[in-house]
Amino acid sequence: MEKGLTACKLRAALQYDMDTGAFIWRSTVSSRAPAGSEAGRINHHGYRVIGLSGRKYMAHRLVWLYLNGKWPEGEIDHRNGDRADNRLGNLRDCTRRINAQNLHRPRADSVVGLLGVSKRRHRFRASITDRGQHIHIGYFATADEAYQTYLARKSSLHEGSEI
Repeated sequence: MEKGLTACKLRAALQYDMDTGAFIWRSTVSSRAPAGSEAGRINHHGYRVIGLSGRKYMAHRLVWLYLNGKWPEGEIDHRNGDRADNRLGNLRDCTRRINAQNLHRPRADSVVGLLGVSKRRHRFRASITDRGQHIHIGYFATADEAYQTYLARKSSLHEGSEI
């Protein structure tokens, strides 16, 4: 849980735009952060980070504090997978397990380029992980068949899936 920053202090420093999900400085903080400009920067993980009172905060967590008056109880998940999209409708307070289930893209080293699908010789393998267990779904003639089967299994196994 973050300490020190309150919703009142946050609202005094920043204005939240419900349409874009952006925080705007209410007054000039520095030459790089003039009043009316968007607060923060996108970090190397794709999240917007905002510096306030000598600390750095994740913007998606600040949205929760700004609108609800309290810090989120769990993790804030970006429903659509876009870490920079901080519109309220794209955010939800959830458990780490549910947040981890809401994957939208395959790993960067994926040969096939589809989530849950890998290539094994001349076939495509669909697999999924649930509660720490790796589950083999099956082998398929095409990558698309494997992916569609993976998506069906994902929607039944993962309560946090937004795909």
